[in-house]
Amino acid sequence: MNILSFFIVLTAAIGGEFLTIYLSYLTVSRKKVTQKQMLHASFVVTAYSMMAGTLLGFADLPRTISFLITAILVHFTGRRMLHQNNRQAWVSCVIFIGLALAAGFTFIWLMHTSDAFRALMTQTYK
Repeated sequence: MNILSFFIVLTAAIGGEFLTIYLSYLTVSRKKVTQKQMLHASFVVTAYSMMAGTLLGFADLPRTISFLITAILVHFTGRRMLHQNNRQAWVSCVIFIGLALAAGFTFIWLMHTSDAFRALMTQTYK
């Protein structure tokens, strides 16, 4: 795999995860907390999620468990750092899951319909 494309895909993955976490907090807590607090909480959840995925990879466990860990982190971090009530934290969690599933289904749809996208992701050029 080309090293440049590796870093582009890695940056897009981290950015996409950060964006889904941030948007889930933004829709619920935008009137109660500052932008800085939401960015900080989103960064913390993204960092812990990346660490969980890495540790699960080292432990030879399925990395899809890190998605569940991230959803739990979205809930607890919303409660602790953004001072959301229980209902708001669950709504943030559900929004995160919905956005992540929408991004996943979009990725799968692009893999099935776009030859150029599939070639970029699998690094097979004709």
